[in-house]
Amino acid sequence: MPKRINPFQLLVKPAGFQCNLRCGYCFYLKTKELYPEPGPRLMSEDTAERMIKNYLSLNFPAPVFIWQGGEPSLCGLEFFERAVELEKKFGGPGQIIGNAFQSNGVLIDQDWCEFFARNRFLVGLSMDGPKELHDSYRRDRAGGSSFDQVWDAGQMLRRQGVEFNVLCMVTRANAGKAREIARFFRQAGFRYLQFIPAFDLDPETGRLAGFAPRPEQLAEFLVELFQWWWPEREAISIRDFDWLAAPGLQGRLCVFSESCAPYLAVEHNGDVYPCDFYVRAREKLGNIGEARAGFAELFRRRERAFSPRKKWLSRACRACPWLRFCFGGCLREREAKDNPDPKKSIYCPAYSALFETAFNKIRAG
Repeated sequence: MPKRINPFQLLVKPAGFQCNLRCGYCFYLKTKELYPEPGPRLMSEDTAERMIKNYLSLNFPAPVFIWQGGEPSLCGLEFFERAVELEKKFGGPGQIIGNAFQSNGVLIDQDWCEFFARNRFLVGLSMDGPKELHDSYRRDRAGGSSFDQVWDAGQMLRRQGVEFNVLCMVTRANAGKAREIARFFRQAGFRYLQFIPAFDLDPETGRLAGFAPRPEQLAEFLVELFQWWWPEREAISIRDFDWLAAPGLQGRLCVFSESCAPYLAVEHNGDVYPCDFYVRAREKLGNIGEARAGFAELFRRRERAFSPRKKWLSRACRACPWLRFCFGGCLREREAKDNPDPKKSIYCPAYSALFETAFNKIRAG
């Protein structure tokens, strides 16, 4: 009998790379090279049913579907209403099924908000700060502003009582504006925040892309943001920092974990990859439609071929006093050609600056 596997979550891309915005820093758009077929690339009901049935059959106590994109709302509200029906149909006794939904907010209206509230979806809303900063990269296909639509979506979610957080990408455009952005979100009534560096590589040079914050910029942003947040921590949750102040460092992010977090990324056609940052031809684990490629087997393939890589650290990284807080950072942040040490994140100086600032504050109370 196969060894029982530990629980993992699904990062589901029901619309693949398709999106109604053209964000200047989108890392996922390049996956269109894997799926060049013309026409809509939306997950079929058959694929959704196969995915949901197979995943829930593993009998994890708290399975989670994380719906992402591209833009998942392009699949339409009916698709997700049917997905919830299938979850109820195939869920086992005692299973608590979770759903998260990451959106740019453009299509979110009252019907979507009522659906999210009724079915207890956790929503992530992408917004990069005030209008002039948000619109630096988050524009529609015609190059127009997306801010007002996203703002309206955030206010609707808040009024409807939907549990949601705001995801802000840190770029070279907003890296010097940490306090301004944090105050803006607080004044807007957004209490749950998350910040992620807009990391990607220039396709020609392999160096940090022009929109990606340089290590010293990210360091300045994280330190300034933490210094603002520390006296506000009872009122504002910043996911990137909450774990630093938690007993036993509980709830740390994937980027700071000793091993890559237990996920599988599922594309619109059922193709499965180890992570949505590694939707690459050579990383494909299989397809959920294959006769013997259930999620249990695909996750075992991930654990054999992908997961050990995060522990390939340099000697300098292993000797770092902050090792147990970041474990070398995210694998993809090691890939830049201008990274002086390819066995740790290019953002190592930024994370070190954050940890030093955070623990000085924590020790001082």
